[in-house]
Amino acid sequence: MLTELGLQLPPGLCFFVGPNGIGKSTAMLLAAARLVPTAGRVTIDGRDTAELQGRSQQANEERNRIVSVIYQNMELESDQPLFQLLDFVAQAGQAGNALPRNEVVEALELEEAGDLQLQQLAKGQLQRALVAMSLLYGSPYVVMDEPLFAVEPDRAARILRYLGDVAGRSGRSLYLSVHDIALARAHADAVVLMAQDGSVVTGRPELLLTRESLEEAFRVPEGTLYERQSLYRQMLAKGTAYPRN
Repeated sequence: MLTELGLQLPPGLCFFVGPNGIGKSTAMLLAAARLVPTAGRVTIDGRDTAELQGRSQQANEERNRIVSVIYQNMELESDQPLFQLLDFVAQAGQAGNALPRNEVVEALELEEAGDLQLQQLAKGQLQRALVAMSLLYGSPYVVMDEPLFAVEPDRAARILRYLGDVAGRSGRSLYLSVHDIALARAHADAVVLMAQDGSVVTGRPELLLTRESLEEAFRVPEGTLYERQSLYRQMLAKGTAYPRN
């Protein structure tokens, strides 16, 4: 449970990093107006997220137009082929913030999946399709919980470079949690580092993702940390790890 959390999220491509179970998913869902705090308040562009709560379709659409979410191990089904579904998402989103569908498809390396339904996609393909949908929908803020854990590291790196470019030229802010520290070091504009002792700090990756800072935050040697990351990614891919962090 998060207590006494005071945090202003930086813009751009921002990574949440920290031990399993520390509250990364909870913090991200609070930021995305999917949860409301039991005390205090969360604001997006000065607007209290409590105002964005509601179960109606209109309330959900209003909230999604401000901030959209990709949940960990998210599963969707549709009878539409992927490219038709991407076009539908783009049309339902915010035209003024649209990215070209062909650009997004090429950057997410989905060219060969266009005629497939979502349930026919491999896990990594589905994750890339969900990221594509979030970009095409056009929310100014996007929160992604482990969106690329099933994607090969080289491909994930290319996608993250593209996400950084999108954030830089479009003014969108993209927030994602990762367990691959190397990817965070290489691609983050900023990092939210959540430590075992409950402290939360934000800053540049070159300052926060040092060996000393990571070992203090995770309370394990850096070598052990990478072993844990590999194991957790395997658990996520098998569906045996749940969104508790």
